[in-house]
Amino acid sequence: MQQNTVNPQEHALQLPSYEIFNEQAMSIDNYKIFFAYFAKIPCKHSLNFVKGSMVKNYIEKELTDDIIDVIYNKQMDWRVKKLHMEDVIYVLKNEMIIYISKMECSMLFARANEPAADLLSEKFKSFKIRKKRRKSISMIITTRRGLDTVDIHVKKPVINLSTHYNDGMGEMHKKLIQTLNKMHESGLVLFHGKPGTGKSTYIKHLIYQVRKEVIFLPPRIAAGMDSPDFTQFLVQHPNTIFVIEDAEELIVNHQGNRNSGMSMLLNLSDGLLGEGLGIQFIATFNTNVDNIDPALLRRGRLNNLYEFKPLELSKAKALLEKVSKHDVLVTSPMTLAEIYHNDDDPLQYKQQRNQIGFVNERIAS
Repeated sequence: MQQNTVNPQEHALQLPSYEIFNEQAMSIDNYKIFFAYFAKIPCKHSLNFVKGSMVKNYIEKELTDDIIDVIYNKQMDWRVKKLHMEDVIYVLKNEMIIYISKMECSMLFARANEPAADLLSEKFKSFKIRKKRRKSISMIITTRRGLDTVDIHVKKPVINLSTHYNDGMGEMHKKLIQTLNKMHESGLVLFHGKPGTGKSTYIKHLIYQVRKEVIFLPPRIAAGMDSPDFTQFLVQHPNTIFVIEDAEELIVNHQGNRNSGMSMLLNLSDGLLGEGLGIQFIATFNTNVDNIDPALLRRGRLNNLYEFKPLELSKAKALLEKVSKHDVLVTSPMTLAEIYHNDDDPLQYKQQRNQIGFVNERIAS
């Protein structure tokens, strides 16, 4: 690349003003800073799921002499006790601004410089993040740019559906996988049952079976699904499975009064938005099915309703033998939590001893 000397005065801000900052936070709007530098309305290229660090390294190596200014945001990473680059803006002398975050790159440029922007876009496409087989669940976070996701590793549970769940689970699982893996398919799956029956464990198992992105949606954020930020987020994540645990506040029928989150859930699971985006939901709850809004149970919207029950007597005995807990006398169905963790808490053991039938007393002093 031809070496050029940049004259700082020649490329100074044309419109210096505090208006280049956002009103709600002292952060810089890319469009405003482009206009402030070049007094033109820009075109834009956006690339998602690219390695921001590789784009940054390329710019600093190959476009060094074209850089007018660098504006960055660093945050403390307490795990390594160092500041790390959260995002960065490069102002280039050929009337171009490049914004980079961890997994996103966007370019603002004058219309006359579209060929140069096209070349850079092609180059940056080679830095695409290659997703491995889904071994994590994404969690929604709020950033200054709106809603984003971070991946949380989920360890694959060591379970066998025929031994860890009651009869009928295998057939349900087979049909559910077929439904969840369909592209451009909307709908709702409801799991219910008392705590400890294996709802969350089964969802972890599902993550390794589906080919789609799975996003954990906290009930608090789910309640605001009608917000513009969330709508934009949905558009950026089509054909996605959202998981909402403990969703009672969202899906319970409060005497016919529906909150805005419920209305959005109805639309996304079987409405115009749902059909266009292919959004699927898995929601868990512990309340009685009779308390759920009837609209959610309508055929066509509800793909599956499954109750997780304590393991039947014969299966509970077999599983206890398999996990080498031979000192438990089983007289009634048991949850997975009771089978695997019955001796974790001595106080809890004392309270539950009579109902689950331990042979040997192991009460801590």
